[in-house]
Formats: sequence, structure tokens, C-alpha cells
Amino acid sequence: MIKLKDILNEVERLGIDTPIRDGVAFWENGKPSSQTVEVIVDKKMGNIWNTLVFDLRRMKVKEVGTLREPMISGQVVAKLTPAIKNKIKKIAKDPQEADFINKDYPNMVQKLMRAIK
Repeated sequence: MIKLKDILNEVERLGIDTPIRDGVAFWENGKPSSQTVEVIVDKKMGNIWNTLVFDLRRMKVKEVGTLREPMISGQVVAKLTPAIKNKIKKIAKDPQEADFINKDYPNMVQKLMRAIK
């Protein structure tokens, strides 16, 4: 169900307006002011996607995990500007953060770099 305020603000939503694919990002809680963006990295299997959550304010990776497609559908799409992409790349290249990202999923940093080009 689409809310009236969303229609008035004309936000772009995943799965409705934009297909779910690698490199698409969405704001946590649907608010750009949260400065927390979740990036879809790749499809794991079936309707499960690997994702990374970045806290752009603190320049840290918050979570590495998976989401099912129904959880992703309807999220507000985040336009990845060059500044945001550069922040994400800088976070991913930090050795401590890269180790955290690659701990459970090998080569996740490389997949992220390919996804956000």
C-alpha cells in the first residue's frame, strides 16, 4: 500500500519503480537524514540478496548480511551521488573495515566495488 505522503513527495521505491539489482541502495528507515545507506551487493540464491549497511556519518560499516526480496521491496531508493560513492569506497578500502566485510563473505569488497561503479 502506498501512503499519501509518499505520493505527494514522489519517492522512488525498490521493486515498484526500480528493479532490485546489484548496486542499488536504499536509506535506512527511508530517511536520507539518517546518513545510513544499505547497498545491495549481489544475489545469493533464490530471492536472497547480500547487503552492506554503511554509516556515512561515522564512516563505518554497520552490518554485513542478507535480506529477502520482500524485505527490500518498497524501500526508498537512495540516489548514490559521486560523493556518497567515494565515501563508500573509502570505507571499504580501510583495512579494518575490509576485514570486517570479508569475514563471513569472501571477496565481498571486490563485489561491492563492482556493484557501485
